[in-house]
Amino acid sequence: IAIDKGCALLKHIVKQGHWPAWEPTTRIIVDSYHYINHQVTDHLCWTWCNPAPLNGDSPNLVVVDEDKKGKPYYKRAFNTQVSDYTTYC
Repeated sequence: IAIDKGCALLKHIVKQGHWPAWEPTTRIIVDSYHYINHQVTDHLCWTWCNPAPLNGDSPNLVVVDEDKKGKPYYKRAFNTQVSDYTTYC
């Protein structure tokens, strides 16, 4: 689920005690701009809502591409900004 207020949604789910049922099948990520501007001290957001994790737990969110010189680099698999626009339409 890509949602701008994903960390607030995740905090609510955890507080209500529902996270154990959701965790095996659900990844809640935030918009990339929200993530980079969020406080590093918010462990829940930084750990669970990263839109481009490189630790291998969500390989469908990050892909390897090549630059013009053929050098591989990581990039987001999709534009999280789109979720902001489609949510309000």
